[in-house]
Amino acid sequence: MGKDNEQDEIFKNQVSIIRQLADKQSCIVVGRCSDYILREREDCMHVFIYASYEHRMKNCVESLGMTEAEAKKMIAKVDKARDVYHKTYAGFLPGDFRYKDVKRRRR
Repeated sequence: MGKDNEQDEIFKNQVSIIRQLADKQSCIVVGRCSDYILREREDCMHVFIYASYEHRMKNCVESLGMTEAEAKKMIAKVDKARDVYHKTYAGFLPGDFRYKDVKRRRR
């Protein structure tokens, strides 16, 4: 119970900070459910930027010095945490293009 309440309080503070920044000046907010928090503003553009699994794996191994097994676990853990966080507070997954202004182009 304490952990959820603490996370809820952190989210409330993030909402306040993100809205204050957007009210004050042009800015870029990466993550933190900013697409949801600023959803009603006409002066915002919501995009989802991501790297392929292969590129993320390569970065973990080459830049962070992880083994492939470590990288695989870490990527899965981070992806799951990001999805749970966004789904909890925004009600949709971060990569759901229905909530983005720039749609994914099929190759």
